Amino acid sequence: MVVLVAVFSSASVLLVLSGLVKLRQPASAAGVFAELGIAVPLVEARTAVRLLGSGEVGIGLLGLVSGWSWIGALTGGLFLLFGAVTARAVRRGLSSCGCFGRASAPPSWWHVGGNVVLAVASFVALAGDSPVEVMDAQAWSGMGFVALTGLMAGVGFALFTAGPTTRR
Repeated sequence: MVVLVAVFSSASVLLVLSGLVKLRQPASAAGVFAELGIAVPLVEARTAVRLLGSGEVGIGLLGLVSGWSWIGALTGGLFLLFGAVTARAVRRGLSSCGCFGRASAPPSWWHVGGNVVLAVASFVALAGDSPVEVMDAQAWSGMGFVALTGLMAGVGFALFTAGPTTRR
């Protein structure tokens, strides 16, 4: 179960990173919104992206430091939404997913799969301990857990920014 909590924690880290990028560089994700015909009523696209980015940062941070299980459900829901948007972007042949601004890779089915894996892990992690509880239960204040989370977040970041771009 510790590995699933580490996957959930890495999903939380990725949410924080992608949210910060959306706050700083909203144009990339706003462009994807426009290309996919995603409109948010009463809000300009860049403002909608910044709101999404703020939510990602907040949910990601809460996922890392709180013991609230409903944050795992929100995280899983966000990654399911991202998977659906990415699948639509793959089918339309977009050149970027917009997840990480200019660093984003062209969307691929690998990218969709990564979102689904992070969503499922977030939902399954609901039944386990929070990241803080896992770290408290381990030696050296959970440094091994932190390292595993960092490694998984790095692999996820690589998948979403430089991963395979096969669209088949």
